[in-house]
Amino acid sequence: MVGTRPPDHPSAEFREGDLRGLPAVDGEFGGAVALYSLIHLPPAEHRAVLTEVARTLRPGAPLLLAFHRGSEARHLTDWWGHQVDVTFHFLDPDAVTADLTAAGFTLRAHLDRAPYPHEAETDRSYLLAVRS
Repeated sequence: MVGTRPPDHPSAEFREGDLRGLPAVDGEFGGAVALYSLIHLPPAEHRAVLTEVARTLRPGAPLLLAFHRGSEARHLTDWWGHQVDVTFHFLDPDAVTADLTAAGFTLRAHLDRAPYPHEAETDRSYLLAVRS
């Protein structure tokens, strides 16, 4: 699906990729949002993934991350009535911040919050960083 343009939004380009090897040239993007994306990868891969994201961003470009806060990994085989094989990694904000810094980002803001009533009962963190 790389480079496709949907007929109802001809000026929008959609790309499908993997955070470990993004389909983009160096400095192509002016910002990125990764809401609950890192939770699908083992923490040992985060520094390399964030380095790859940094590669695609221009200097000064923002990156917004959101993730479930903690240290556990939850594996699901059934989710909303469907058979799945997925693991959610809960993350330590300090560890993610260290990975961001090592990948060439500067942390600008950090917000922690409790779950809203309609959400799973997990604490969440939001980190706003900019590419150095």
